[in-house]
Amino acid sequence: FEMTLPNYTETVSQWEDSTGIHYFPVKKLNYSSRLNLWQPLPTDGRIYISSGMFNTDDYNKDKKSFMLNTRFGFEQPLAALFSYNEIKSGFKQAKLSHELSLKQLKRFELSLVYDISKSFYDLVSANERRNIAYQSMQRQKEVFEIARNKLDAGLIPEVEALQIEVDLGQAMNDYDLSIVNLQASSNDFKHQLGLSLQDSVVVTSDLGYDVVSVDVQEAVEKGFQHRLEIREREIQIELQQLNLKR
Repeated sequence: FEMTLPNYTETVSQWEDSTGIHYFPVKKLNYSSRLNLWQPLPTDGRIYISSGMFNTDDYNKDKKSFMLNTRFGFEQPLAALFSYNEIKSGFKQAKLSHELSLKQLKRFELSLVYDISKSFYDLVSANERRNIAYQSMQRQKEVFEIARNKLDAGLIPEVEALQIEVDLGQAMNDYDLSIVNLQASSNDFKHQLGLSLQDSVVVTSDLGYDVVSVDVQEAVEKGFQHRLEIREREIQIELQQLNLKR
């Protein structure tokens, strides 16, 4: 909908004839409005209806000019019939962009599943390493107690007892380090889940697994069929071809 608000103009015009040059004022008031409605067509053309009202008041001639018109029309670019169709191309581009967004969303979901699963098993692994380090430290303490008793009884040299004490210190250090790594893995896992670092998390897992025999050629074929990145690249190529054609 287009509208011209009351527009008043006042100018001076000249007229030249055999008697000389004459000047006279021109005072006009214009206002108008127009309504345009159109419907795009699959052929890249459109049908439309246009209706308008125009009015001019000439104050010098004391004349009023009013006009009302309505027009129906049809437009069809000939090039769209045998060359580039903007509507069909835009529709295809929208479908490809939508499919690309779905593929990217799926890939992000799979990446999120992978990241959370990896963080989970890292936490399980860190917990197991902590348990192993604790058992190793306990065994090293028993060895150290036995070595100290043997040293007091004169059954082993002092240097051997000192070496066992060093091994105990290393085992205690490994245990402390495993606790730090466990806490770091726990914090990373809670971060992946969006939990507060102050929350307590306890994980349990069944480390059993099933053996699945996979043929290499079949695995490659499945990869080509289902890898989302391949289809994303194909969609990007199609979009670039549409841009090139445009």
